[in-house]
Amino acid sequence: LADARLADGDLPAAGRLCQRAIDANPGLAQAHETLALVHFAEKDWPGAERAARRAIELEPSRFVANLHLGLAIDRQPQRRQEAFEQLQTTRRRHPDRWEPYYYLAAILGSAGQGTEAMRFVNRAARLSPGNRLVEELRQRLEVATPAAPQPEGEGAGG
Repeated sequence: LADARLADGDLPAAGRLCQRAIDANPGLAQAHETLALVHFAEKDWPGAERAARRAIELEPSRFVANLHLGLAIDRQPQRRQEAFEQLQTTRRRHPDRWEPYYYLAAILGSAGQGTEAMRFVNRAARLSPGNRLVEELRQRLEVATPAAPQPEGEGAGG
């Protein structure tokens, strides 16, 4: 029910339902994960981080909690490296999901590490062909990342 309220945008109701579920069963990882999404939608980054960490403590494989933990950390000042490390953990736990690769590419691109960012965005594109977000990021990175110089005689005209 909390997921439905969250999807409807009724964040206060979703938060109350999550808290009720947690009060009744503190070990319910799904409720902590959904509460993390509620806090994230409210831009309560520390609250999202706390709830996501608790969901992961209970069930380390929860994809949404792992991803949103990295994103919540990234939105807090001076914690980009920690966010990068969490997203790397998410990528290792969920190698077939495009999202961690996408956000890792975005972090690297914003840090001026375009070549490394392209590696991650290309992986995201392979995992999610035709994904508009991934393609837009790839285009931005291509514009921002100078092409590696080619040896003489190997260019378009050589």
